[in-house]
Amino acid sequence: MKFGILTYHRTNNYGALLQAVATRYYLQKQGHEVYYIDYWPDYHRDMYALFDQTRYARSGLLMKLLIIGHTLINYSGRKARIKRFEPFIAKYIAPYCKPYTGYEHYEVVIYGSDQIWRKQISYDNRFNHVYFGNNKINADRHIAYAASMGEINISERDRIFLKDSLKKFDSLMVREDDLNQLLHELGFSEARVVLDPTLLLTSGEWDMLMPINRLVKEPYVMLYQMDNSISRKHAKEFAKKRNLKLVILGAKYDCKHPNDITTTTPEEFLSLIKYADVVLTSSYHGLVFSINYKKNFYCSFKNTNRAKTILAAIGLENRMMEARQALPEIDPEINWDAVSDQLKQYRNNSKNIFQQSITTT
Repeated sequence: MKFGILTYHRTNNYGALLQAVATRYYLQKQGHEVYYIDYWPDYHRDMYALFDQTRYARSGLLMKLLIIGHTLINYSGRKARIKRFEPFIAKYIAPYCKPYTGYEHYEVVIYGSDQIWRKQISYDNRFNHVYFGNNKINADRHIAYAASMGEINISERDRIFLKDSLKKFDSLMVREDDLNQLLHELGFSEARVVLDPTLLLTSGEWDMLMPINRLVKEPYVMLYQMDNSISRKHAKEFAKKRNLKLVILGAKYDCKHPNDITTTTPEEFLSLIKYADVVLTSSYHGLVFSINYKKNFYCSFKNTNRAKTILAAIGLENRMMEARQALPEIDPEINWDAVSDQLKQYRNNSKNIFQQSITTT
């Protein structure tokens, strides 16, 4: 079968790229012909460019000056980060892209994973209709796999839009329990919760898919977060008490923290998780790869829903902390045999649901 994938596939964000690769790889292993539909609107492109033209154009004078200043200060670091991502995109993404037109025909188009259904801040804080099937893609079937809305904050008008738009989909599979509950409230009783595509692949499959060499020789704690839910001070104390080096991976380049690692490739991101003694994270994909590589970890999120679903499913709710909470003095053991059994069952169920959605006529 010929598949198109509509997702975030060109961003210099580790999780977004790796989930895109995982979906394609999983389907290709089953013998399907798979492409990324190369939809990458200006507001997405500008978010990760050296200069955010979309945000600049919509800002007042004072904010314009702040944007210019921030761009100049962070220019060299951001440029280096972008450059490090280019080979990965050239190898794992670009060769599989097809233009976003109505000329290419697909038997199935898969929407997701990642937060494609969130309100786009740079898109006037609105839903992007393209990710809800209101587009020019020529396909026999439209399926959402592990789609996410992030933090759910919708109006009655939004509910009307969702009820109308999601009727176009032949199957609805989402990543979080709260979104699944919302869809059921809207009348989509067949909606199901499935694993993020990065977890459809085992750690061994990730090792085979791309080179993962050790970067840090000494034992270390890795801190990787998308916000400030975990205190840097607490992380430093945590590492020091265990006589471990603290490695901080920045989600983006920021001159305020020049010692953070900010120019790693997605392969190196996997390495930093795989070989860490402990992972501290407020990143969803930092969490799921910690689980996949059986790492001792702690996580904290401002929006906890996306993490709660996976943690509850595999019995690791106790690894989530309140935002800015002090880290534990003693690390309780994780029963990885029990966790692996539950993850394997979750993975198999997700694969079965995915397969049924593909083969249903």
